[in-house]
Amino acid sequence: MLSKRLRAIFELVLQDSVVYDVGSDHAFLACALVKEKKCPLAYAGDNKKGPLDNAQKNIRELKLEGKVIPHLYDGIDPKIKADVVVLAGMGFYTAEKILSAVDLSKYQMIIVQVNQDVVKLRSFISELGYKIVKERVVYDGFYYEIVVFDPRLKGSYTPKECYLGPLLMKEKSDLYLAYLSERKKALEAIFQKADLKSDPRLTYYKWIKETLEK
Repeated sequence: MLSKRLRAIFELVLQDSVVYDVGSDHAFLACALVKEKKCPLAYAGDNKKGPLDNAQKNIRELKLEGKVIPHLYDGIDPKIKADVVVLAGMGFYTAEKILSAVDLSKYQMIIVQVNQDVVKLRSFISELGYKIVKERVVYDGFYYEIVVFDPRLKGSYTPKECYLGPLLMKEKSDLYLAYLSERKKALEAIFQKADLKSDPRLTYYKWIKETLEK
């Protein structure tokens, strides 16, 4: 039922927590969390009626009415009581707008997977002063980075940490190192076509090489 990307997010969710999946589309994640007894209750949020109709259909087919609740709202509805908020499969600027619109301090965990601009996401989290508590890389046709932060804890990150991932660069999983190798090759291809003197990508390349060689 779940893609590798959604399964990785599933595994990061706190056991026995109430989850609010914002932009849940077909409610696949919310349904799996309840069906597999990871969570007693999950909200499948979306700002469009069409995706919510699909979610309701899946909820009925799995007989999860009352345990997975579809909710029409643009962003995070502060009236919903949840422990964990998930924002996955959207662009950074959409996620930034949603996260900036509410008080996040009442949640135990925020799980975010943006399709692009994950460096900007970490910088945004750092600017807000929140602590990144978990990170994952998953390959599901593309490499995806999943960032988990606790808005109740304080954190601050350097540009290097925002680029590489403060926890990923320490843990150095095999998949993460393969991902960095791909990024290194992509930068080398760019450098072969252009003579760059002060491009920030030169610094990024240096950081990647240092991480791979340590």
